[in-house]
Amino acid sequence: MDTSPVFYDQIEQGSTKWHELRLGRFGSTDAKAVSVNGKGLVTLCLEKACERITGKSDAPPLSSYHIERGNRLEPIARTLYEIETEFEILETGYISLGDYIGGSPDGIIESENAIIEIKCPCNKVFLEYVNSGKIKSDYIFQMQHLMYIGNFDYCDFIVFSEDFNDIKIKRIDRNEEQIEKIKVGINNGIAKIEESIQCYNSLGRWLK
Repeated sequence: MDTSPVFYDQIEQGSTKWHELRLGRFGSTDAKAVSVNGKGLVTLCLEKACERITGKSDAPPLSSYHIERGNRLEPIARTLYEIETEFEILETGYISLGDYIGGSPDGIIESENAIIEIKCPCNKVFLEYVNSGKIKSDYIFQMQHLMYIGNFDYCDFIVFSEDFNDIKIKRIDRNEEQIEKIKVGINNGIAKIEESIQCYNSLGRWLK
């Protein structure tokens, strides 16, 4: 994809403008399905095509106890990370790369050309992660997606628990092999989206 990323630093995540920028674009949470390049990608492409045609998303708003807790704890985790590493974190609303891909990292380490990804799971999941040290593949591809669109070198994966009063940090380096899978899926996805839109626009009022 021969283009440079665009950084929307003044846009707040969750705002109306933020939702508008995400319409019709593959985001970081789509990255695993995109990389697999299978049935999940087909479903995503139909959703993105609908968003591009209508200018709206009919997906239900994301709201749950876990999401609300994450939104509340994320700033605390970010501050603890800054204290632990002495890195200054820049918050950004959105990053786009061309017309079909974008994402919102939880913070940018400008001095390191890197980003952070914060998770604030329930106690059971936190303990499981700490004891195993394993990161879900969905999260791995989410981070690779964000490193790809912003051309970052690494991502610090941060897991924070308020009840444990503990923060764990694991560095994930940019992986060109995983990014290539994302690129292939995106290119196939773009073709599917454009085909769906072209097909819809070519039809008259009456179906044959």
